[in-house]
Amino acid sequence: MKDDTSAHKLNIPVALLFMTCALWVLPSFGQVDADVLRAKYGPPVTEIFDLRPGIKLSVIYGEKHQVCTLEIRPTPNASVIPAALVEEIVNEVIPPFTRGALKNQGTICLGSCWNFTQYENLTVDQTANDVTPNPDAPVQNWLAVVQMKSCKEVKQ
Repeated sequence: MKDDTSAHKLNIPVALLFMTCALWVLPSFGQVDADVLRAKYGPPVTEIFDLRPGIKLSVIYGEKHQVCTLEIRPTPNASVIPAALVEEIVNEVIPPFTRGALKNQGTICLGSCWNFTQYENLTVDQTANDVTPNPDAPVQNWLAVVQMKSCKEVKQ
């Protein structure tokens, strides 16, 4: 007659080895990266880029992955962002020569002031004031928004 306790003692190291291997190997099969997501769902509808420390650019794409909307926002931990820096960033992201002919421009003030400029190919709305980010807000207000006129956004 066999002793069952010795059989169990031999299986414990094997079981521990199996569990250790499973904990190391299984996560590699479950990881998701950008290539896996693109293969499964297609190209992203939105991407976020770091423009400067404390400033992000969100790009919303439309049909055929063309740029529809650009949203420039501070991060919650950013310091005061001067309106002149916002202007510089807008000109960097969308150079003036790409905008087409100037159609209309003005300023609207309701608590804070916004400059709006309509061009042949797009519209730019941007803050006319320096911006102090709110560290308690989960989403920061825009510094600038650029909307392409020929774009048809993908329904989400």
